[in-house]
Amino acid sequence: MADNAFLWEDYSADPSDRGVSIQIEHHGKDLPFRIRRSLTIDERQRANEAAIEIQIDKNGLPIITKQDQAAYTKEIVLIGLKHWPFEYSPGKPVPLTRANILKLDGSLLDKLAAAILGATEVKAEQYDPFGSPSVAALSTEEVPNHK
Repeated sequence: MADNAFLWEDYSADPSDRGVSIQIEHHGKDLPFRIRRSLTIDERQRANEAAIEIQIDKNGLPIITKQDQAAYTKEIVLIGLKHWPFEYSPGKPVPLTRANILKLDGSLLDKLAAAILGATEVKAEQYDPFGSPSVAALSTEEVPNHK
C-alpha cells in the first residue's frame, strides 16, 4: 500500500474494533491489556460530563459546582478498555464492568487512562480537564495586573 494512502480506519473511532495490546507495569508485574485505538469526541465529552457539573447562577453566569478527576478517569477507562487479564481463579475471568472498574486500584486506573488517552493522541493537558496553566506559564499580557 502506498505511504500516502489515507485509510478511513486510521482516522475514525470504531468501538467494535479489537483494539491494541499494551502492557502496564504495576506492582512489579507487566499486566496485559487491550485498549481502544481512539475515542470519539462524544465519548470524550461523556467523560467530561461525568467529571464536571455546571449550574447557572441568578445572574445567568455558569458556576462549576463539581469537579471530579476520579470520575473522569473511571469513565475514560470504562470507555477505552477492551480487555483485562484479571481472573477470580484460573479460567474464571473478572467481567469488565463499571462496578469492577470502580474497585480497581486507583494508581492502575490512572495508568490505564493515560495509556488510553495516549493511544488516542490526546495531549497531557487535555487529560486533566480542570487543569490550568500557572501564572508563570502565561505571558504577562495574558494575566492582568501581573508583572
